[in-house]
Amino acid sequence: MDLLNWLMGAQAKRISSCGSLHYFKESNAPAGSTARCADCPVEGRCRFSAYKSYLPAAGDWPAAVITSSSDPNVLRKELDHSPYGRCVYRCDNDVCDQQVVAVEYEGGQTASFNMSAFTNRMTRTIHVMCEDGEIFGDDGLHEIEVLSFSSNQVEGYQSEMIHVSEPRSGHGGGDSGIVDDFISLLQNGGRPARSEIGMSVDSHVMAGAAEMSRLTGQTIDLDSYRRQLGKEK
Repeated sequence: MDLLNWLMGAQAKRISSCGSLHYFKESNAPAGSTARCADCPVEGRCRFSAYKSYLPAAGDWPAAVITSSSDPNVLRKELDHSPYGRCVYRCDNDVCDQQVVAVEYEGGQTASFNMSAFTNRMTRTIHVMCEDGEIFGDDGLHEIEVLSFSSNQVEGYQSEMIHVSEPRSGHGGGDSGIVDDFISLLQNGGRPARSEIGMSVDSHVMAGAAEMSRLTGQTIDLDSYRRQLGKEK
């Protein structure tokens, strides 16, 4: 949501959302499975075994959130006992495994956010459609493509591919970017932050409104929602 607000340069006016925890629940667990992968008799043939998910990535993301060690044996011991070794079908997780959010901004611009667990590409992608062209981004490939429109599909079009450097921190380099910007603000006061705190706060408000829309099936007017939050302080 932060990125959407930054790109739009405007406040969101209306938001709607739908989605659910559709698949990763106990009713879909493999027959004979248990609460933890460590003692599960069907772990070896389960696509979502914690060992299959994390051991090949020892020392790297996402296994690094469990242990910084690159030793698979150390990681395996952590999976044997930590929450990360629980059966994905038998957790107390209630987070959606699929969700769509639609947002309307001041001025009439619209944006959509799609999240799905059902993909092998565990990355974020973005598609920005403008008057003169469009922009595609993929943080897994570290690429941004800028495509200028032609008059029709017959004429040639102009495309520029930008290769972004490998991120040096989590969230596609965003973590270190926030820290660098904060330090720069302390050293060179007077300039605005790259991402103002008010924008981040409003993105959290939008997330709350999206969840309310998902649960109620209603489109949420964000001005009314913000006023209601102010009354509840």
